[in-house]
Amino acid sequence: MDSHTPHPPHPPHGAKPVRRTVVTPLRLKKRWDFLEILLWLAILGGGGTFVWFRLHPRPAVLAEESASAQKSRAATPAPVASEPAPVLAPQPAAATPAPMLAKETAPREEPARPAPVAPPAAPAATFTQPLVLDETAGKKAENLQRAQAALDTALSTGKWTDYRELLDRALAAELKKSTGFRAPADYDRFISNPLFVKALVQRTTLAHLPSSALAALTADTAHHEFARWLLSTPEAMEPLLLSLKPEDDASQALHVWAVLAAEDPEARTKYRELALACALVFDKPFTPEWNGERLQIPASQRYDYYKQHNEKGDLATRIHRLPASDLVWVVCAPVPVSELDWALKKLHLRQKNWGSAYDLVKYDMEKAVTGKMKKPYESYTFAEILDKGGICGDRAYFAV
Repeated sequence: MDSHTPHPPHPPHGAKPVRRTVVTPLRLKKRWDFLEILLWLAILGGGGTFVWFRLHPRPAVLAEESASAQKSRAATPAPVASEPAPVLAPQPAAATPAPMLAKETAPREEPARPAPVAPPAAPAATFTQPLVLDETAGKKAENLQRAQAALDTALSTGKWTDYRELLDRALAAELKKSTGFRAPADYDRFISNPLFVKALVQRTTLAHLPSSALAALTADTAHHEFARWLLSTPEAMEPLLLSLKPEDDASQALHVWAVLAAEDPEARTKYRELALACALVFDKPFTPEWNGERLQIPASQRYDYYKQHNEKGDLATRIHRLPASDLVWVVCAPVPVSELDWALKKLHLRQKNWGSAYDLVKYDMEKAVTGKMKKPYESYTFAEILDKGGICGDRAYFAV
């Protein structure tokens, strides 16, 4: 059994793998392919997870809709003062719910909750000033500071909707400069513009994350610096978009990734994909059953194990070159470290012949026919399976 083969484990005794659905990762040969897909979705405005604004018949419609939406919200009276009346009227004591109402409305304003690095402008002014995504003008100091202040304000106040609309208007304004998208060269001015790419991927990430995850980013003040880095780094947001699944707890996964990055700076750089894979697998407590005992495997243990052995050259492949969408099937092995160590020391399979691990286990025809073995397993370890043989399930468990 090669412990590094990126396939879902098949543990015995009813143990369930962490990611129960089969993942078919989006194979993109070049990063530009990914960005072009996002750009097409932005232009066409089709349905789906990555679509966030409509540009039909012209991009100017988006700016008009965003402006009208802001005016509508500004003209609409606050519901706090008008809604309690019908709720409190049937109650025998109208004054009783008042303290609860104050508790419910207080978190929405959050006036006294500054971010670690407070933006200089008030939230309203920050989201009113347009972002500049022009490749030349956008690199001026004042425009870069304005963009950073908008992100900081959204992070510290939780005004993610206002921030998304700000990105919508900036992207639409830049797209209006194009006369059409009839040839591949028509995309170059956008895909080669790092400011536009950053805003595009950033807007997609905010649309893809559930509101609970965005609220958790704001609440987790200890890791605001990590959130700023993540939402400012397309190379980190893209694998998150490709690997995050609906059944994942996005809030906890981002927290686990932030903790790993706080302990090891390379969780943002060389081992970014490994850290993300661990965050997605260990978004919930990972307690697989093995040999009648309940294992407690933390994300940091699995991350450190594969990083250390990769640095030593012990693994069958360069694990830092694999995408997180593949590595989730590596780090979720439901076995203790002792089994992983045995595989490293006793098996020396290379990537080109990983499939031969299945045939290393002798087929036990007697067990297949009668359900009994001449030499029953005592502890069901990799070593014992290799020594005593087994049927299809045993061989598959050993191989993956």
